[in-house]
Amino acid sequence: MFKTTFNVLAFGSTLAIASLPAANAMEFGSADAGNNNVFVTMQGKIVPGDAAKFSGFLQTLPATVSAIAMDSGGGVIDEAVRMGELIAKSNVATLLPDNATCASACFWLFAAGQHRLMVSSAQLGVHGAKDEQGREAPDSTVNAVRFAKELGIPNSIIVDMVTTPPGQIAWLTPRELTEMGVKILPPTQQMASASPLSPVYSPAPTPPPIYAPVARPAAAATDPTQAFEHGQAERRAFEAWIATLPEGSQFKDGALYWASVRSTKKAAIGCVGPGYTGKPQEKEWAAGCLNAKAKLDPTDYRRLTNASYREGWNSVPDTENDVPPRTSAPAADWALGR
Repeated sequence: MFKTTFNVLAFGSTLAIASLPAANAMEFGSADAGNNNVFVTMQGKIVPGDAAKFSGFLQTLPATVSAIAMDSGGGVIDEAVRMGELIAKSNVATLLPDNATCASACFWLFAAGQHRLMVSSAQLGVHGAKDEQGREAPDSTVNAVRFAKELGIPNSIIVDMVTTPPGQIAWLTPRELTEMGVKILPPTQQMASASPLSPVYSPAPTPPPIYAPVARPAAAATDPTQAFEHGQAERRAFEAWIATLPEGSQFKDGALYWASVRSTKKAAIGCVGPGYTGKPQEKEWAAGCLNAKAKLDPTDYRRLTNASYREGWNSVPDTENDVPPRTSAPAADWALGR
């Protein structure tokens, strides 16, 4: 929560952060940053209509926005992506101030910054998309992954996002933050505001947050017989799931695509390629691919780490579901990098 006003020195400029009261819905504020610049603050839950509200707020500002600070536990992901697109077009820096939390949909606000700054006591976390009822929302996940590609978000973070259930948070590790291009600022780099009207703020040294890594998938049983049977059962369960998908659908084609390439170099492309445009058939194909990936990632871990499990998995006879899907399908063109 933004409790007072302070400056952050980064990229040779001073960014002033204004205080905001606690909020249940997203609230916006601004503070004079000098030289005809203003600093924008965003705090609270992201709810429907916030993108339009944010756009209107930006238009009321009398000066150029130099940076945006945020503190939010998330909210509606599609709304956050639209707000992130506005931030990306503005070419401004984004900042997570001291003790701020930016999780779930808030990630898209922070990630959209041209420069990304974060005080070490703040936390940044991701998970899979959910609808307003808390259920998984594959379409929103696909839209978010597309935006992540546009922003240059590393694949490791996209994997965290896709594989972490909506009810959990994968807090990004220092290594992931570095790969994302985030500049970590120690609390001691915060200084009292230059404004004589602002209270003096001298934060006490705080230890860095404890980052919770993405949960490792459960290992197979140590008993060889049990591990073998476990591999057999999970392979059959996956085949049974595939069999329930409508034949000839883009969703099934996407699922079969991931099942056939996940152990090849093509897996690096993922389920959303650079040519993704969001057409309905592309969304359906990518949703199938992402759903298959979420189901297979834990089994792939067990296959790689337990020989008996792997033998059980491979003991199930191949079916037509193991044949690579039609690679000429239009929806697959962007995913295959064509």
